[in-house]
Amino acid sequence: MIGYLNKGFYNSFFVRKYLYSFNALINIFLTMKYICVLITLIFVSSPIFSQVTFEEGYFIDNSGNKVDCFIKDRGLAHASSNLKYKDSLNGDVKTTGVKDLKEFGIYNVLKYIKANVKIEESSNLGTERNLQFKQEKLFLKVLVEGKANLYSYDGANGLRFFFSVNENEIEQLIFNSYETPEGKIKYNRFFRSQIWDNLKCDVITLSDIELVEYNKKDLVSVFLKYSNCKNYKPVSFENNSKKDWLNLSLKPRLSNNSFTIKHNDVLESYDFGTKTNFELGLEVEFILPFNKNKWAFIVELNYNSFNSELEESGRFNIPTKIDYQSLEVGLGVRHYFFLSKKSKLFINGFYVLDVPFNSKFIQDFSNTIFINPFIREFDITNSTYFSCGIGYKYNNKYSIEFRLDTPSTDLFSTPELTSNYKGFSLILGYTIF
Repeated sequence: MIGYLNKGFYNSFFVRKYLYSFNALINIFLTMKYICVLITLIFVSSPIFSQVTFEEGYFIDNSGNKVDCFIKDRGLAHASSNLKYKDSLNGDVKTTGVKDLKEFGIYNVLKYIKANVKIEESSNLGTERNLQFKQEKLFLKVLVEGKANLYSYDGANGLRFFFSVNENEIEQLIFNSYETPEGKIKYNRFFRSQIWDNLKCDVITLSDIELVEYNKKDLVSVFLKYSNCKNYKPVSFENNSKKDWLNLSLKPRLSNNSFTIKHNDVLESYDFGTKTNFELGLEVEFILPFNKNKWAFIVELNYNSFNSELEESGRFNIPTKIDYQSLEVGLGVRHYFFLSKKSKLFINGFYVLDVPFNSKFIQDFSNTIFINPFIREFDITNSTYFSCGIGYKYNNKYSIEFRLDTPSTDLFSTPELTSNYKGFSLILGYTIF
């Protein structure tokens, strides 16, 4: 019997060597296959999910007639554009010239108005501090609607901002750079004086105004602040909150995992059964700035553990034990399907690196027929696997997800052992910010 064991453990070196090489090639092939499938799915699905959609909106023609419809969500930037719309989601696409309209928008998303304004359009560095204006009819994008309104116009010569207070005439906020006779570059920030003169309120100080730059974020902030100060709830079509593109979430989960180990030398398997564990994870979500915030890149950290012991296993009825804990680092892509303003479904896929610590598979030969009893320990090493899930999120705060993991078969560096560690999880989520 001992001779048979010696033959099984030590005389199959060359067989193990070639089996290991063959298994390594198979694992490489399968990994490449998974990667190719994932990449293919992402690129194939991107055109499907990123196609232009029609959203609920309206337009008002030059005669003052309002038409509720569904408007194409892109291509609305300039007065020379044509507006594409549908009377219903299943209806035919129609086109109307923007020149025939005086207002149009997508509810709670964007709004444009036609206005007869004075605009300075010089794009070159001039030598005069004072500007020359000309009268034009333009479609202005509404950024803030309140006690004071803020607009923008992105023309051929760059981005210009406009404002109005208490239904008064719309004026351009003045900013330009110019070169002095001495060759120095100076800036005309007259827009700060315009804001200071027109947006008088206790919470807006001169030092606040001096910090405002000629950009969308700063201007939206000060116009919102003014309306709130006047006890008027403004409407903002530009949300500059960090939460728009970065979310941090706690992800506790219940995981149901099974662990089987096959000893290739002696053709024995050790089935450690199925365990349900509570795990805790952390997720960072980066919302991608296209297709209406429907795509996101995910980085996920999760603590994972599996501990089990067999009192009698294998042909010698020896005790065996698996002691496994690890940190899982997942990189993934997520796509949202919006059901309403507060509800959305999502699907996601992850490529996960599993980094174990103090993790071993132990075989105890202390009470066997061997002349010299011993204990064998096999370290569990880094491994990778794929994971996919489907879930639901409410109010951008609470989520629930079902997640399925592909088997991990390469938890040991030695060719003697092959692993099969797999499972599924029910994941709850709470978004901190």
